[in-house]
Order: sequence, then structure tokens, then C-alpha cells
Amino acid sequence: MNYESYIKTDKNGVLHIYNKGHFNQYFLDNPSKDFIMKIEMINSDKSNRLFAYYHAEVIPKLIQGFRNLGVNHNKMTMMEEIKNYSPVMWESNLIDGKVEHQTRSFDELNFFERKRHIDECIIFAAEHIETIIDEPK
Repeated sequence: MNYESYIKTDKNGVLHIYNKGHFNQYFLDNPSKDFIMKIEMINSDKSNRLFAYYHAEVIPKLIQGFRNLGVNHNKMTMMEEIKNYSPVMWESNLIDGKVEHQTRSFDELNFFERKRHIDECIIFAAEHIETIIDEPK
């Protein structure tokens, strides 16, 4: 099982872990295990916290909610599935006189679109899979 978390260093190089409780709990839930840690640097912008919240809170809660209903998803399949329920993830274009619909990835969204998508996920989870996702802090 994989775990992802958002970490950041301040101007002095001090490490800060968002959702530190979840981060610590992952290791407490997996005693005496070996891990490989991969650190990937991302561009900094206003939506970094939303990005972290989406991957560390929203997607895992959706996966668990579906599992409670007997439907198994991994992170990738969950991210694809939830696009169907979020209008912000759909883009329509006129190509050669035909309207073509395609989905967008979370990475392609700006701050406001990410927030709207997350709001749609929270509503969907509560209404359809009886799962409560806490609002971002």
C-alpha cells in the first residue's frame, strides 16, 4: 500500500508535514515494515495545500467509502471515477463542427477549479456513499 503526503521546507530548511497525524498514523499502522521514501519537488503556488488535501484526505476517504459499499478502487481508479460526478472536470470543445467532451486532470485545474472539484467530492461523498470528508483547514 502506498501513502502520499505533502511536505514543505520553510526559508530555513525546516521540514513541515501537512496532515502530520495521518502521516504518523500510517507508520503506527504498519509496524516492523520496510519502506522506500521518494521525495518529489513540486512547483509552489496557492493551490499546493489543496493539492495535498485532495491526495491525503479526499481521495483516501472516497476510496474507503466505496470499499464500505463493496467497490474497490485504488488511487488512480478513484480519481478517474470521481471525475464523472464533478462538472468542473469536464471540458467541452467545438472541433470540426462537433462538440467533443473530455475530462481534465486535477493537476490541470487552477486554484478555484480545484476548490470547486473538492467541494463536489465532499457533497458526492455525503450524499451517495455516506462518507464525511472534513473541509480543508
